[in-house]
Amino acid sequence: MNPTDAFGLRTPGLLRLAGLLILLMALTGCSAIGKQPVADSAEDGNIIVSLHDYPLSEEKNSAFKQVKAHLITGKPPALVFRVISDLPLTPTWFSHLQGIETLEVYSPRSFLTRATLNSPWPFTDRDIISCITTEFGADQIIIRLKDCHTEYPQQDNTLRITASDSRWIISDLGDQTRIDYEAWTDPGGNVPAFFYNALLTETTQESLSKLKQLLEIKSLADYSY
Repeated sequence: MNPTDAFGLRTPGLLRLAGLLILLMALTGCSAIGKQPVADSAEDGNIIVSLHDYPLSEEKNSAFKQVKAHLITGKPPALVFRVISDLPLTPTWFSHLQGIETLEVYSPRSFLTRATLNSPWPFTDRDIISCITTEFGADQIIIRLKDCHTEYPQQDNTLRITASDSRWIISDLGDQTRIDYEAWTDPGGNVPAFFYNALLTETTQESLSKLKQLLEIKSLADYSY
């Protein structure tokens, strides 16, 4: 029998599925290329999204912004985790997803993945290689994604993203759950930073709004694990 943690989650298989879904959000800005720019912060209901400088060193910030967002839901952390881990649901809340695959499993809570996205014309499709680790605490689940582009050979017909840093934090607040999302990605290629940055707010807002809607209609009874 698989171990069950404080959130009521059987971890080995489920963690792998969660990580696959989570890494996709690191590419949110890439999937937004082709939309019209909007402001660098937004609030829609209880979803708050903002952009921040991302330091590359003590002296230099990246030209590409880091997006930070959070929302509060009345759904329990176990359901939030399960919905994010539900692979068949992914295309309904994450646009331009072409595919994801597990490349290597280091442990039940650590693995290597590759995600590919269809980028709107005239931009080249992207792929991203991520090392994903998941931590379970008494009242939090933290999923970290780090760039591991050197761990898998470059593939034909895609542009490899070589710099990314993201995480999700699911926090148990008692009768509510807080979902925090932070992501920074350098999309590579010839995407103008000012244009890319302007798209991040809208795209993140859109994705989290869809996730929120799914949480409202899903329940733990929908899942067998």
